[in-house]
Amino acid sequence: MSQTTRFLLLLIGVSLLGGSCKVDSIGDPIIVPLIDQEFVLDLWENLQATTTSPLEIKMATITNENCLNAGILSTYERNNRNLKLTLFEILDPEVCDPGQAPAVGQEAIYDVNSGIYQLDVELQGVVVNPGTLTITSSSYKVEMQEENGTRWLHYELYRVPNAALWGYVTYSNAFQEQQCTDFINDIAAVSDPIQLPDGYYGHFTVADGGELTVNKMPNQPGIRPFIYSYWGPKATIDNLVADFEATATTGMELVLLDQQGNEW
Repeated sequence: MSQTTRFLLLLIGVSLLGGSCKVDSIGDPIIVPLIDQEFVLDLWENLQATTTSPLEIKMATITNENCLNAGILSTYERNNRNLKLTLFEILDPEVCDPGQAPAVGQEAIYDVNSGIYQLDVELQGVVVNPGTLTITSSSYKVEMQEENGTRWLHYELYRVPNAALWGYVTYSNAFQEQQCTDFINDIAAVSDPIQLPDGYYGHFTVADGGELTVNKMPNQPGIRPFIYSYWGPKATIDNLVADFEATATTGMELVLLDQQGNEW
């Protein structure tokens, strides 16, 4: 049975049954929906966004689909300080890229500023999960009263600080490790140190008092992540990257990004 069919049957069942009932201490019935988790949601900051807010909500199915390019049909609406994200169904691509992978989607929350918003996450308008989205100058935070059919990977996303420059370099031997050290020292020489509170920043995570993990960073012993604050011209970094790539030996990988959305 496909994910689409399971999702539609789940919603039909909820619509017909309305959930199960239990009685609280004063005898009033409380509706308790019987809904399996079907989707994972996460907060993301689009550093290349040109809208008022760079916030996005990413979505994925918990189970795999039979196409690598399956999508999720969704909508986002705003009415004053009330936000509604609705997930409808799995979109089968016109041309399937064969393979097992979750269906994915995203919605840009493009018209919000600092403050507290009501956030409802709905599944086809049948299941409603109420919550709030709090936006400050340093973070986005979701607090949900219900999570029927969905679960969040992270409830708080710290904003990437202005002028942040981060990445990693991989190596497989002592000579390459020295090349990594030299490149990072070159970056440090034109940058300033940066200290960030532990937390999830989307593009990277800081934990244990400063340990940096870059998003999608390989899990291998020969790797050097780093982060600095860089306020200079992009051309300076372009030249440092070009010099490194001209001398890097086989198997080394450099990933470098900044808060303005540049990637090297």
